[in-house]
Amino acid sequence: MRKRNFLISATLLGAASFMLTGFDSAATVEDVMAKYMEASQSLTEFSADATLNAQIGIDMSSDASGTSTLSVGGTGDFTMDYKLDPLTFGMSGNLDIGAMGVEQNMNMQIYMVPADGGAYELYTYIDDGSGAGGAWEYETSTVDEAEMEEVISSIMEAQKSMDLSTLPGTWSLGEEAVDVNGTSCYQLLYTVTYDDLSDLIADAMSASGETMSEEDAAMLALVMNGLVFNVEVDVDAATYLPMRMHMDMDGSDLSGINSLLSIVMASSSTDESVSMPDIELNISDLYLEAVYDYSTPVEVTVPDEALQAKDSTDGSQSDDLEDAMEDSLESIEDALESEAE
Repeated sequence: MRKRNFLISATLLGAASFMLTGFDSAATVEDVMAKYMEASQSLTEFSADATLNAQIGIDMSSDASGTSTLSVGGTGDFTMDYKLDPLTFGMSGNLDIGAMGVEQNMNMQIYMVPADGGAYELYTYIDDGSGAGGAWEYETSTVDEAEMEEVISSIMEAQKSMDLSTLPGTWSLGEEAVDVNGTSCYQLLYTVTYDDLSDLIADAMSASGETMSEEDAAMLALVMNGLVFNVEVDVDAATYLPMRMHMDMDGSDLSGINSLLSIVMASSSTDESVSMPDIELNISDLYLEAVYDYSTPVEVTVPDEALQAKDSTDGSQSDDLEDAMEDSLESIEDALESEAE
């Protein structure tokens, strides 16, 4: 009898908890998507912690030398703050890149804030991990606040009529509630493949007046066939705001890409007597995840060191961010070449 009473009590407690959190097991994917889009339209600010992970292996095998593996990977952690009125953005984080035992760490900070007169100010800090340290750069945007508001208004109007169910791919709804930092959530699941996108790609090219040759179409299909893109969106069961977003490529078949790599390797050889190695690409882990927070009012504060950069420059636009990324990649390439020698 005690066991029966315990089971009944547990069942009632579980049902009550779902009622309190707003989770409804009878909800449909269409209902949750519609309420999620409606809630997102009213979103004016949020903070988020994002994580990026990419672990890729390239296996090269031949009868003469056996099999060797080149490992390439990267991880990143970022914190973002976003505010719509006025449009303000801040991001800081680090990116660790590694290949063949050579590692490099990049640190970056980016702040975009409105300036007097309607323009926007951009403060950027990049430390590419080369040992030289980083420096703050200051730029003013060519887009003023009024133009930015017009763009945002257009995007929000488009969201009002957007129907997620019309996107190529398949939407589904998790059967059970998921927990995100103590918040009960519905889980929207979205999967899209090349088969889902092929007609959309063809229509987009046709609308732009461009055409794709049969050879290019076959090459694109060879690369894209088998790739799977998965998205999970955990939606607060009470407010329908997104609490977590996760994207990955789990379940992808890379045989098409591996075939292309083998073709490229074979065509690069000028000596027919030399047997080129077989190449196989493996993705052990590849994902991007963001967890959102709405509990604290967003305040984007530009660091004092960044403000000092404003006093030492005229604010004209530069390519420093792009140059820093290129320098970082070049330093990794140089290190890899030295390792190979």
